[in-house]
Amino acid sequence: MAPVTTARPPTIELVPIDDLHPDPANPRRISEEELDALERSLRQFGFVQTGLASRPCATPSALQS
Repeated sequence: MAPVTTARPPTIELVPIDDLHPDPANPRRISEEELDALERSLRQFGFVQTGLASRPCATPSALQS
């Protein structure tokens, strides 16, 4: 018998840059100057490679393996 899962399948959504926020748990850090340069580049040239973002999880422990 196949295992039962309640996970939703991934979806593709277009999200305005202004709606994206850094994850405070991400150990990688960039300066405000680097962030501004990145934002200008994205606005001018768009994404060369697709970005991946996730919605905040109501139960962070569910993401831990």
